[in-house]
Amino acid sequence: MIQAHEARQQEVFTDVLIVRPDLLWYNALPPLCLLPRNIRKWDWLFYLSRDALDRTMRQPYRDAIS
Repeated sequence: MIQAHEARQQEVFTDVLIVRPDLLWYNALPPLCLLPRNIRKWDWLFYLSRDALDRTMRQPYRDAIS
């Protein structure tokens, strides 16, 4: 979905925030520039640089099916 959007809009994201849709936030998130990059909190939250996205999300799947 991210790659398709980037291709349609002819722009590339620098950061990607992936959050479970059933997650409830009790407080507002701090500005993303204050969060450390490339963090993972279980399967609830991923905050990745765009460069790390494919490596983090696709490689474990590729390893599992090969």
